[in-house]
Parts: sequence; structure tokens; C-alpha cells
Amino acid sequence: MKLFSAALLAAASLPFAASLAPIVRKGAYLFDSSTGDRFYLKGLAYAANYGSGQTTPAGEVSQVDPLANGAGCARDIPYFKQLDVNILRVYQVNSSLDHSSCMNALEEAGIYVLVDLATQVEAISGSSPAWNLELLTQYINTIEVFGDYTNVFGFNIGNEVISSLPDDQAAPYIKAAVRDVKAFMSAHNYSQLVGYTATDSPNSRITLPYYLACGEDSSAIFDYWGLNIYEWCGTSDFQTSGYQARTQELADLGIPAFFSEYGCNSVEPRPFQDVPVLYSSDMSNVWSGGIIYEYIEQSNAYGLVNISSDGSSVSTLTDFNNLKSQYTTATGSSLASASYTPSISLPDSCPSSNSSWPVATALPPTPNSGLCDCIASQLTCISTYSLNDASQIGTAIGTICGTSTSACSAISGNGTTGSYGELSMCNPLQQLNIAMEIYYNSQGRASDACQWSFATLASSASVSGTAQFASATSSCVSADAFASSTGIPTATTTLAGVSTHPLVSGAASSGSKSASSGGAVRLIASDAPASALLATVLLGVVGGFMAVFL
Repeated sequence: MKLFSAALLAAASLPFAASLAPIVRKGAYLFDSSTGDRFYLKGLAYAANYGSGQTTPAGEVSQVDPLANGAGCARDIPYFKQLDVNILRVYQVNSSLDHSSCMNALEEAGIYVLVDLATQVEAISGSSPAWNLELLTQYINTIEVFGDYTNVFGFNIGNEVISSLPDDQAAPYIKAAVRDVKAFMSAHNYSQLVGYTATDSPNSRITLPYYLACGEDSSAIFDYWGLNIYEWCGTSDFQTSGYQARTQELADLGIPAFFSEYGCNSVEPRPFQDVPVLYSSDMSNVWSGGIIYEYIEQSNAYGLVNISSDGSSVSTLTDFNNLKSQYTTATGSSLASASYTPSISLPDSCPSSNSSWPVATALPPTPNSGLCDCIASQLTCISTYSLNDASQIGTAIGTICGTSTSACSAISGNGTTGSYGELSMCNPLQQLNIAMEIYYNSQGRASDACQWSFATLASSASVSGTAQFASATSSCVSADAFASSTGIPTATTTLAGVSTHPLVSGAASSGSKSASSGGAVRLIASDAPASALLATVLLGVVGGFMAVFL
């Protein structure tokens, strides 16, 4: 798949008049880069917008990509305008589809879009986190499709990845994803914001935002913090609802924050009495508005409208009119960027790791297809699978790691200890083959050490011994990063080690996002696989371990 093809098609149809100005971050607030006025989100969550009887594009993600349904967008935009909405949040998109009709219509209506990069197929997992080539490839594909639309507010790295104490291990992976996505975007002249949206749980909402804001160069930290919050239900007030406490928790963050979902429905119809409070002086010193959940009525009863089964018409619900009465009168206090000097410094030190926040400051390495491909080309004992065999790959990795934990040290990571295998960022198939090769070398390359049902000896391999393998791979990474017995890198445990694999080299040429001579060097080859079913891989890993030990 060519990373640029869909983006170029979309760019060809972009409007050249009345383009929305990028929204930028300055200190703790957001600003319109053209007018300099402070920007407040007045948004809606916009999930699948097809009628129940409509034919949707093929594919699990395609069915819930509302921006690919141009007719649906045209149907809904008049209702967005009635609500005075200025931004939509879209949870999943398929980068292979055409989004130009919807995106252009939204721009003409003055509406921005917040695009989630994760999907229900691929995302950073709280229980088994990973940051690798497959995820980064997916993220970059989406960025390149949507990055030329001036009404894209930002790209969301993850949503509610951390919801309990065991999930805290995923924090370094979220931060690494922000680091690498922002580096890619900077090198290729994309200006959208990059951030994260969190669940309203104590370990997530209190410590995580300060962790994501600490210890990094300002160009690498996240641009916004979103909180999915459902604390104000029916009739309440600033103090009783919990909004006061949530505001105080972020008073020293120094990063723009907004409600990425809100609108409790335990009292129906919803009066939305919290809307004017969110934009009042009680909260606007920290919060920059929010996004109501959600536009279309579904089984969870959060919708504002019903869509006919053929997708042709809209009928509004009581919640629509209630929100309309609140949104059309809600305005935050005005502030000009030129007259604003940020008063809060970003934290120099990160939250300490302890029993309630067991998280390392060291981050996973930046995915680097050149390094992974170089190592993979030297392997002798490899699997017969293709990258599409996600379940089998996961089971096989579990089998190898259950047989020998040392065989998996190069491909494993631990966000609690901050220890990451140098090749933990490779794709799942490469990880499997690397683990097989390490085990094969540890057994003296004996023939029975490469006799799993999924194993084969590469017919084209020129390596015939452990020492020769180490020599053959020495050009891939520095010699001191290898374990002497196998030629595979040992764990990287410090941030300094990450910098040996930069996302890009050089600086992007002005106004160009291409990989042509003089521009930034692309991290991922244009024909890199677009996706792998990570959730299926993880299930397979568990199954493989069980097969070994039970």
C-alpha cells in the first residue's frame, strides 16, 4: 500500500477557500492560529452514521467510519449547525476509504474533527501493551490520509487505555507513541495536535497527565489531555458533581485539557446543566470546553437523534433540543494569544514510581523498519507464517517464550521496570522469527532446535553458525548492543538508548511531505503491511504459554 496515494487523492479535492485555521497549543490553552482567539471545543461524539438497513463498506473498521459516508455527513451537518457545534470526535477511521466528501463539507460548515488513530482492531492495550511497527504504520497511514485537511483538529493516540492499576504498565507505551507520532509529523510538516483521552479513574486522571507532560523536550510532549467524564448527572452543581475536584487536579498541568466525552444519562432526558458551568470562570482556567456523547442514538441511550433504517432522514430527540438550548448560549471567556503569557511550567521530573503508580520513566524504543528488516534478513530458523496469520503467530510466540524466557528477552518489554528488548518494536512475525533464532543459537544451532511444526530453515540463508550470525548482523546495530552469544540486542533500559533509533534523519524540506531527495527519511517503507490483528496475537500468546505449561 502506498502511504501517500489516498492522501493525494484527498488533497486534490480539498477546498482552497475558507479553509479553517489550525488550532494551536500555547501553554494551557488552545488558540485559533489565524485570529489568535482562544478556542473552546463545543463538540459531539460522532460514531457510525449508517442506517440499520444500509449497506456499509466491507471490513470491521469500515462499518464504523462515519467520515467515509459522505451522504450521512451531508444529512447530519444541518443538525450540527443547529447545535452550534464546532468539532466532532470520530473514534475509528479506515485509511483506505475516501473521506473527501465528508471532510470538505464539514470544513465548509466550520467544523473541526478530532481523529482517533487507534481502532477496535489495533490499539495500545492496557493489559498487554506494545508499541511496534504495526501500530505505527497504521497511525502514519491515517495521519497521511487526514493530515492535509485543515479542519483536522488533532490525532488521538489512545482512548481509555488505562482504567485500573495493572494497566498503568501501558503509560510508557502511550508516551512513546506520542513521542514518535509527533516526531514523524514534525518532520513531514503536519501541524495537527497530538494527545490522549482518558477514563475517569483515579490512577488515570491524576498521575497520567503529569507523566505524559514530564521530562521530555516540549516538542515531544502531548498537546492536550482529554477526560471522558460522566460525573454530573441530572441536577447538580460545580462542587457536588466532582467537577471542582477534577479542575483542581489539573490546575498545575500546563497542558490544554477538555472533556473528551461527557453527558451522563442516568437521569433522562438529559438537561445538560453542566454545559454552562464547563465554559464558566469556575472551569475555563483549566478546561477548554468538551465533547458531548453522542450524536446518534444507539443501544446505550446516549443519542441526540435517530437515523432512519435507510439512512435518509433524521428525527431529533428531547436531548437534542435540551443540548441546543445550552450549546447555543455557551461561550467561554475571551482571551487573545498575543496577550497571554503561560504561567505554569511543565514538570521537569516525572511522578515517582511506587505501589500506586508502578511506572518507569524509560520508554520503549522507536519502531525502525530498517533495523528490523536488517535483522530479519539474517535469520536462519524462521516460521512458515505470513504476517496475516495473527492468531498462529501469537500462539507460536507463546510457545517459544514458554520454552525459553531468554529467547524472548529481545522482543519483550516491561513498562513497570522500564526494560525493553531492542527488537520489541518489530512486527509480530519478525518478533517470532527473532525469538526462534535466539533459541536456535542458544542450542548450538542443533537441527532439533528448529523443528517446531511452524519452523523451517531458510533456504537462502548464508549464515551457518552463531559467530557468523553475529558478524552478519553487526552492521544492523552497534556491536555493544548485542548479546555475544546470539548477535541479538539486549534490553534497552534508559531513554538514552532509545535515541539510537530516531524516527527520521535530517529535516523535512519546507512545504513538502514527500520522501524525495532533500526531505526527511521515512521510517516505514511504502509497502509496509497496513495492519495485523494485535488483539488476536495477544490471545495467541496466552494460548501458547498455556500449551507449554498445562
